[in-house]
Amino acid sequence: MPLTICATAVSRARRCWCPERLLAVLLWALALPLWAAANDVEEARLTAGLLEGTSTGRVIQLQRDGGSFPALLEEARPAYRKGLVILLPEAGLRADAGLAGRLQRIMPEYGWSALSLQLPVLEPEARPHEYWTLVPEAVERLKFAIAAMKGEGLQNIALVGHGFGAAVALNYLSRDPDPAVRAVVLLSSWWPMERAARLRDWLTAVKVPVLDVYGESDAREIRHTARERHSILKGRKGYRQWRISGVGHHYRDREAWLAKRIYGWLERVAPGIEVTSDE
Repeated sequence: MPLTICATAVSRARRCWCPERLLAVLLWALALPLWAAANDVEEARLTAGLLEGTSTGRVIQLQRDGGSFPALLEEARPAYRKGLVILLPEAGLRADAGLAGRLQRIMPEYGWSALSLQLPVLEPEARPHEYWTLVPEAVERLKFAIAAMKGEGLQNIALVGHGFGAAVALNYLSRDPDPAVRAVVLLSSWWPMERAARLRDWLTAVKVPVLDVYGESDAREIRHTARERHSILKGRKGYRQWRISGVGHHYRDREAWLAKRIYGWLERVAPGIEVTSDE
């Protein structure tokens, strides 16, 4: 089935809440596919906040087979556009929140349009390991987003996943990825020990250049598996692993520095301006 993008730009000014918007969000939640474990009510709440609180970019609705999910798009200026980064946030976060949300606002300064996806969520009290059940749905959303962005003329795509989002990127790339996806950045790649064998298989199957980043004070399982990830990927074209001193899992106050480093790496592994529009 072909994908369509349903949405208009959201004003940069904060909008007033109204009953009509509440109804629209509730109807959007009812239109979601009935995935096994996702919490549609919590996602509707996050979507309402996304519509109300966005200070940059525009909210778009990605739609297929009666279901839809939101994403936040900030476009680079056409004259400088290098391609598109698709950002996959940490578990349970809104598309404009956390590290992915901050990179979404910075990467366009370096000529990369940025699309931050709203991934499926569980209830707020859910533990990180419970998000494993949502990987298949999150991968489907990523597929839809890639197809939609290619339809807009973007052919040079890099994936940037944080935590759970990094696992989603790995699962997608371990299958039959679109050739437009040319690189992946794994930020504090989620690595629950009970799923380590599956994650090793996914990482081994990835064919595009990989940038593996983690913090000095990151989660224990991420730090302790860094050597194993390096062992799997060493020698591959474009592969780099960076341990960032003085930061934890969320890279607070280092986002601008990190974005610049990601840009520099992408210039080596996914260079070129990919603008196909006549505008």
